[in-house]
Amino acid sequence: VTTTMLWLADKITVTNTVLWLFLPSFSVIALPLVALIWQARREARAADTAAEATCPESEVDSDEESTLPQVTRGKVAVLLMGVVCILMVPVLKMCTGLPPYLGMLLALGVLWFVTDT
Repeated sequence: VTTTMLWLADKITVTNTVLWLFLPSFSVIALPLVALIWQARREARAADTAAEATCPESEVDSDEESTLPQVTRGKVAVLLMGVVCILMVPVLKMCTGLPPYLGMLLALGVLWFVTDT
């Protein structure tokens, strides 16, 4: 939100912001992702070894269904509403003059109300 406000006030440019923040942003996503991949592989190997130790090869079912969570319309609607609420913060600031943190609090309140009812 602060970056958006600075951009609207012509204090920063998009090119300089992208150039300055690309490497830190990339490292913030790449390093945890590598750690998660390494951990997932290690746990998968451990699970395979445990399954082989407890069950003979003929009883191991290789066609087990994945346990990924289902993507429903409600989950997509909440995600889209959250993105729209965040994008409305600069609009609320320009229209009402309220500080951006109040816009974020309003967005949080709207999401809380919608998901709780």
